[in-house]
Amino acid sequence: MGGMSTWELGAMKPHLFAALCTVAGHHKREKTEWIAQRLMSTPVRCVHDRGDGTCPMHLQEMIWKLFRENDHPDFSTVLTNTADHFRVHEEAYCANEDLYRWFLQRTCGMHTVGTVDASETIKPPPAG
Repeated sequence: MGGMSTWELGAMKPHLFAALCTVAGHHKREKTEWIAQRLMSTPVRCVHDRGDGTCPMHLQEMIWKLFRENDHPDFSTVLTNTADHFRVHEEAYCANEDLYRWFLQRTCGMHTVGTVDASETIKPPPAG
């Protein structure tokens, strides 16, 4: 799943996820506050490259700022210098086990595997 889908699905159903991580992520600017508000209780890690020309880092900095200003209890960024949108994925998933350890240290607050009601309706995000 890409970064935008990670942000939006995570914000629509934050109770379904023990944690979220965007890698070279992107989101619609008009949804920044909505996403940040919805994910204040969900662990979030963002892996991004400083030189990413496909999804420029400065477009993500506002959501990161909102998490920090509102004292998100489990938010972090991992910044790389590979200067390549695609190589940052290798850095996140292949260079070491840090991301996997981070995920495994988190647990769902409301749901665990097998308890999600499949008939639950997903409400769309606000129109933007």
